[in-house]
Amino acid sequence: MVSLPGPGRVTSAQVLARPEEHRLETIAGVAEEKAAPSSGHSLAQNQLGGLIGQSFGRQGGGRPGGWWILTEADLELGELDLVRPDLAGWRRERLAALPPGRPLRVVPDWVCELVSPSNARRDRVEKVRLYHRAGVGHYWLLSPEEASLTVLRHEPDGYKVALVATGAERIRAAPFDGLEFSVAELLGEEPGT
Repeated sequence: MVSLPGPGRVTSAQVLARPEEHRLETIAGVAEEKAAPSSGHSLAQNQLGGLIGQSFGRQGGGRPGGWWILTEADLELGELDLVRPDLAGWRRERLAALPPGRPLRVVPDWVCELVSPSNARRDRVEKVRLYHRAGVGHYWLLSPEEASLTVLRHEPDGYKVALVATGAERIRAAPFDGLEFSVAELLGEEPGT
């Protein structure tokens, strides 16, 4: 754990003042260093980002387009909440241009976290609550360890599980349901179609 000034809760501003290489996140003022990704985590993040980015991350060319897709961008969701989602997306109709600098302060329409043993509790409990409270419409949890994808949809009283998938099963998942893929494809276990 990197030392931060003063006892008690840590603000987003204090985290942002630290060197970027510490990869700190804070939820409700509790700072944790985000672990460096494993090779499986990196591969899945790259595969999913590429798959969605190619189809939705641009406009024109006969593809759906209309999204900004970013990896590990600092996202401030409140004075005590600063996270680095593995992947996040904003509809261009809501965010015409990406703001310069860091952090981003516009709530994403979609977030995907790659779950690993070191961050499972944070991703499956704390971030579920944080992203729901902030109004993130779609939250995906991709687990390379379990070879599974859980798709959550925002409802007024909490997230609802919209889809759970594993293996080579071909799926479509909101908000990118114009795209068909498998969890195995995201994990580099089968070639894309």
